[in-house]
Amino acid sequence: MLNNIMNKTKNIETEAVRLYLVETAKKLAEIAESKEEARLNLVETAKKLAEIAESKEEARLNLVETAKKLAEIAESKEEARHNLVETAKKLAEIASETKFNLYESREKYAIIFDQSPIAIEYFNERGELVSVNKACIDLFGVVDRNDVVGSKLFDDPNISSVIKTKLAAKETVRFESPFDFSKVKKANLYQTTKSGTLYLDWSITPLMLNREILGYIEQIQDITERVKREEKAKELDRLKDMFLTTSSHELRSPLVPIVAQAQMLLDNAYGVLKQNQRDAVDMIIRNAKTLSNLTSDTLDIALIRSNQLKLIFEKVSFGNLVTEVINNYKIQAQEKNIEILLDPLLVEPHISVDKLRICQVMNNLLSNALKFTNENGKVEVRVIRGDTEIVVKVKDTGIGISPHQQSELFTPFFQIDGELNRKYPGTGLGLSITKGIIEGHGGRIWLESKGLGKGTMVSFSIPIIN
Repeated sequence: MLNNIMNKTKNIETEAVRLYLVETAKKLAEIAESKEEARLNLVETAKKLAEIAESKEEARLNLVETAKKLAEIAESKEEARHNLVETAKKLAEIASETKFNLYESREKYAIIFDQSPIAIEYFNERGELVSVNKACIDLFGVVDRNDVVGSKLFDDPNISSVIKTKLAAKETVRFESPFDFSKVKKANLYQTTKSGTLYLDWSITPLMLNREILGYIEQIQDITERVKREEKAKELDRLKDMFLTTSSHELRSPLVPIVAQAQMLLDNAYGVLKQNQRDAVDMIIRNAKTLSNLTSDTLDIALIRSNQLKLIFEKVSFGNLVTEVINNYKIQAQEKNIEILLDPLLVEPHISVDKLRICQVMNNLLSNALKFTNENGKVEVRVIRGDTEIVVKVKDTGIGISPHQQSELFTPFFQIDGELNRKYPGTGLGLSITKGIIEGHGGRIWLESKGLGKGTMVSFSIPIIN
């Protein structure tokens, strides 16, 4: 029995040990697991420490790079400071040189201003005289320069109110006008040694900046001698025109009975003439008519030059008028075998013109075209109707006109020079009279030619006036 008890005791002890060992094993397993977790935590921590170490290294390197850059910046700042110092020195030198140049320029411009042959005055923005040059002092005979400084531009009695209005509107003005010194003395503007009247060419310019007036520059030139010469030339022209008018009338008066009596001789009013007598009388009539035409032309040009040419307007069929004139020249054209062509109007206009004077214009143009066109040539007349005017073109295949002579052809008494002058005689008044008649109608006349040997076309226009 004791053995049984001992055996049972042993069994109990063995079971207790087993259970203890199991518990111990579990605890050891738990400890082992926690150890593994701790190990893993240590590993993670190590990794993080490694990352931190790396980032610290990177930060260190960044700090190093930043330090280097700061050093470079410090160096560049020093260089910039040095450059600024150098620049400041150079600017000081330039400023000093510029100041000298400005002073020198101011002196030069002061000399130029004062010694300019043109009278110059400078006014401030209020129109008060600030400076005046020597030429101006001499021109106006100013006794004391200080007397005129401060005088006002808009108070000058020799400048018209129209000019002053334009200046107030900031306009540049250029004009010619007389300068009366009695007005200066009457207004007590300044003391002057001059008297009488000068004729002056004025130019007054407002000086502007951002649409604001800074002042005025006035330039004045004495044109008294030129005006006197022009007035003298006008008086001579007037006397010449008077002479031409008077002489034309006086020459025309005896020509009328001469032609009339000579015509009566040809008509056998005083007996039958022999052929040689008839030829002599016929020559008298031809030359008398030539002289009569010359006096008429001379009288016309005198009337045109003095603006006394009178026009008598009447309503006419313009196409018929041109056709009639052309028909009068057909025999003369046939003698040189020259073809005259007319480009007629599709719609016949009736306009108001001086019929006799327009016939005179057409006669002048057609006679010139036939005279300067060689045998077997061609003369074309074209009439064009526009909305406001009628244009007539007379074109020939004649000798043409050199470019340098074309602008002079409408000048009174102008003739083509040299050999042509001897071959084609004339007074040189026809085109000048034609121009005066056309302009009297409110029209215009012009000439086209490509040069010698290339023909000529003379055109004129007349306004359509009801």
